[in-house]
Amino acid sequence: MKLRAGLFLFLLSLLVFGINIAHADLLPPQAAPLQQRFAENPQAYDRVDPWCKSLTVNEACTIPGNTLQGGGSGQCKRSMDRSYRYIDLTCSLNVRPVIERGLPSGPWQAWAGYCGPPGSPPRDAAQLSQMQTMGWSCEEPALATDRFCTGLTEDQACTLSVTAGATVSNFDGVCQRKTESKSIYHQGRKSLTRPVLQCQSPLPLTASPLEPVNAWRKLVQ
Repeated sequence: MKLRAGLFLFLLSLLVFGINIAHADLLPPQAAPLQQRFAENPQAYDRVDPWCKSLTVNEACTIPGNTLQGGGSGQCKRSMDRSYRYIDLTCSLNVRPVIERGLPSGPWQAWAGYCGPPGSPPRDAAQLSQMQTMGWSCEEPALATDRFCTGLTEDQACTLSVTAGATVSNFDGVCQRKTESKSIYHQGRKSLTRPVLQCQSPLPLTASPLEPVNAWRKLVQ
């Protein structure tokens, strides 16, 4: 019994070790030193947005604009950028706005390299089965419509509902056709697309450009 338990623990440790190695292999070489600096210096950051420029880590901040524009109160929080090159300090909203569009989960059009030239049939039964399982198509799917534009057509007026915590706000909008994309990982990073008709507000999003931290701020971190 002890032998079986010991063997189980050994195999489990190999599995966990293998997962950690695989995860590490997916990260770029600059990730490790950036992660170490992030962990060892809780005040360190390289870039900052306009709403935290004169503030410090974890200090309260405010993004101008209404909930649809991405405005509201928050805290200055640190994060590593997707390229693992910078630590960013940005105003993170305490309550993030949510738009429940009610769009269907699929189908999506697969990328050109997967489908081959236009009009090409699936390469084999395995590919056809995968496409059916994943909800992919080699042709452009039918137009998907969100719940705010149901029964409406392009350029017609619509009303967009935005939820932030327990508060629901309505905004005037226009039904617009666009190409929606979704990033997936399939033998590398790939993109799925589909046409959608959704209610869009003419109100601009609040811009939050990042800028490098000056030398003085670097010294006091």
